[in-house]
Amino acid sequence: MFKGSSSLFWILFFNLSLVLVCLSPADPPV
Repeated sequence: MFKGSSSLFWILFFNLSLVLVCLSPADPPV
């Protein structure tokens, strides 16, 4: 029922994490 919403949420969460890693001065934890 919430399949589309959950996928959209994960896409937004992934983009947010990428932005935080790019803005972070330290090296990204790999």
